[in-house]
Amino acid sequence: MDNKITMYSLYDCDEWRSTASMSVIFETLSLQALNDKIKELLTEDDTYLNEDDSIDVDNDDLIESVACQEIDCLYLEKRVIDLNAQTVELC
Repeated sequence: MDNKITMYSLYDCDEWRSTASMSVIFETLSLQALNDKIKELLTEDDTYLNEDDSIDVDNDDLIESVACQEIDCLYLEKRVIDLNAQTVELC
């Protein structure tokens, strides 16, 4: 039986994504909840997008934009939690 859970952590950070600047702003098991949170952040705070950015805030795949580091000051971490082995693997 495969008892694995994927967890996503969204971090606020500086534009260089230095580990000292990172702070968790959202964690979830749901991709839809994560996408909704990213959309909320982008529409309510102009910190994350420059005028030059061509990110469509209404896009249903904002997660990919964060994962590809197309959005400033946001960092995404994905972990797979294996309940059988009782391990956590960073992806």
